[in-house]
Formats: sequence, structure tokens, C-alpha cells
Amino acid sequence: MARENLVRTEVRSTPERGAAGPVQRRRTGDDDAAHAWPDTPAIAVRVVAAWQRAVARAERDLVRLGCWFALLDVATGLSACFVPTLTSALILARAGALIVLVPAGLRRLANRCAEQPGVELLRSLAIALGVAALYLMMRTGVVVEVCGL
Repeated sequence: MARENLVRTEVRSTPERGAAGPVQRRRTGDDDAAHAWPDTPAIAVRVVAAWQRAVARAERDLVRLGCWFALLDVATGLSACFVPTLTSALILARAGALIVLVPAGLRRLANRCAEQPGVELLRSLAIALGVAALYLMMRTGVVVEVCGL
């Protein structure tokens, strides 16, 4: 059974009358809803654990997954021109791929440069950012040219 508290209200007709004015009994909580809370953290823990496993698997096969991501990214860009109804689903797929692929790439760089000084890690990150910028520029050019046809 739910716990009941006394709550001061501005209601003219009240079932009870207190010393300080009108008082009405009101339910403040639901015991059934309280039982749902312990499951919520368990779901979040399982989702994070699944994401960590996906990142670890992607780290081992980074080149192949990067090529698949590039194909998905170009298809997403082209779908806006030719099949607009597919665009939102492809955008979600691309976001999911980025959520796994980017941490996997950063983990790979960090693990490779773990024994080396920080300069090597910074150099590797600069190269990775340069490659990402070059890819973005080329992909944008291809999508703009094909959509202009």
C-alpha cells in the first residue's frame, strides 16, 4: 500500500480540517513503481558492457570495419538525394558505427604508443585526424557531385 502524507491545499471542500487550515490526504508514491528501479541500473550496466565488448572486437578488425563505415557514410550522404525515406535509418546506423569505431581507433593508438613518449601519441593522433579530414573532404565532394547529376 502506498504511503499517505498530509498536504496543504487551497481546496474549499476538504474531507478533514486541520489546526492550520484545510488539509487533504493525497497519495505521494507508488510501491509498484519503486520495484522497477533496481532493474534500471542492471540494464545500463549490460548496455555499457556490450558496448565495451563491441569496441574491443572492433579494435582487432579496425581496417575492415573502417571500410564498411566509409561505405555506410557515403550511402547515407547519397540517400538524402535519391532515397530520402532511408536517410534517418542510415543516420542512426552511422551514429552507432561511430560510437564503436572511434573509441576502438583511439584505443588502438593509445595501446600502440603506450611505451613510447607522449610525442609519438600526439603525432599518431595528428595523422589520424588528418586522414579523417581528408576522408571527409573527399566524401563530401563525391556526394555533392553525384547529387548534382
